[in-house]
Amino acid sequence: MNTFLDTNVIIGYIYSLDPLHTASQKAIVDENAKYYSFHVNEEIKEVSKRKDREYAKFLTKLEKIFNKYGDYDLIDLAEIHMKVNRFRQIGKFEVKDMHKAIDVIWQELNFDENTDAFRVKTEFNNYFGNFESRHRTGKRDCLNKMNFIPAHQNKDPNVLRVIHNKSLRNYFHGEDEKILFDVHEYLKNNTIKDLVLISNDKKFIKAISELISVLSFNRYMYLEDLLKNS
Repeated sequence: MNTFLDTNVIIGYIYSLDPLHTASQKAIVDENAKYYSFHVNEEIKEVSKRKDREYAKFLTKLEKIFNKYGDYDLIDLAEIHMKVNRFRQIGKFEVKDMHKAIDVIWQELNFDENTDAFRVKTEFNNYFGNFESRHRTGKRDCLNKMNFIPAHQNKDPNVLRVIHNKSLRNYFHGEDEKILFDVHEYLKNNTIKDLVLISNDKKFIKAISELISVLSFNRYMYLEDLLKNS
């Protein structure tokens, strides 16, 4: 199966703290031929900057909590969750997803429910220090394994007509429309069998479902359905 991956799928794969990480891992499997486009890449750049800022603020808050413990204390994971309940949303990073992120960090660092504070502070400091560089490398490695679709040169008037007639413009945000035309134009000129566009954007998927009769591909999937069907 060939797959075209929307920005949210690739971002979810790159960042282990992202709530879409598990689903994205299922979407990005080695045996699939994977595609992304110029405008996906442009959006990845912008989203990565935002997520790096949000995660840095979140990790700084955690660091301050850990540093209040003495080196010989035990840090209770449940207690950390209670403290995070008092956090406010950071940009688009919601508190409910911060709780998930803490569990991921605990798992990645092999901490116990109660862990020596000195160990937590030491290993978390290394984790935080390497956070951005690790994800830059992950992004580069992920995209290097994918096929690149260039930016579209023209917008198909037949697709534009349906977008207008069905009032679909409100279903697009960010680079969505440009991404759609990247894929559509490329597939008109390059025959790729069984390509499935995967996104976690419900509005984008809804727009595609309304346009499918005039698009050069005929399959699409909502990312989180991969988890439901697994």
